[in-house]
Amino acid sequence: MPVKEYEGKSEKELVKEAAKELGIDEANLRVTVLEKGKGGFLGLGEKVRIQVEYSAEQPGVSGELDDYEKITVEYLAGMFDLMGFDVDIEVDNNGQDRVFIELFSPDSGLIIGKHGKTLEAIQMLVNTVGARVPGSHQRKCVIDIENYRAKRESTLTDLAHRVAQEVIRTGRPRLLEPMNPFERRLIHLALQNETQVETKSEGEGQHRKVKISPKS
Repeated sequence: MPVKEYEGKSEKELVKEAAKELGIDEANLRVTVLEKGKGGFLGLGEKVRIQVEYSAEQPGVSGELDDYEKITVEYLAGMFDLMGFDVDIEVDNNGQDRVFIELFSPDSGLIIGKHGKTLEAIQMLVNTVGARVPGSHQRKCVIDIENYRAKRESTLTDLAHRVAQEVIRTGRPRLLEPMNPFERRLIHLALQNETQVETKSEGEGQHRKVKISPKS
């Protein structure tokens, strides 16, 4: 198990420093106080030296991970721990810029949320953390659970074609519910070869929607 030493004025602050530097939750560090006493001018002030043992693997996480993967996965595991969810995590990057993280949990419904909004929010947070990892470049995490993304893609593709037929029949445009960029792209791709309708995104931010209209 790897070991590092830290020296400063406060054991609590040193543990925080170690957790931040190593990208590991404080609860997963084994801390030993090597020295604690007075230091500095005339013996004023506290002097603390600690030894930190840490594991390169996180409980519930499979496979060997690089720095980017370790930090993002450990952040994700810590998040689920705080939420009280029992989650197993598997990682597969296939040597690509996209890191695929598959979740397995009896709490899958809560993790997905309505229309996948909770899962999207979790993915956004993890990617924000990952962007801060040195050398991460343009790497992104794609988080899935119970093959939800493939199922959602199928649902949205069916929705796009169903609404397109309605628009062709009635001659009136339809505005779909707000969707994230990934979902809007699926709608556009599903109808890109349709000769009688056209798609356009409207709105701002989280309220952005796809409008399906008769082609003029």
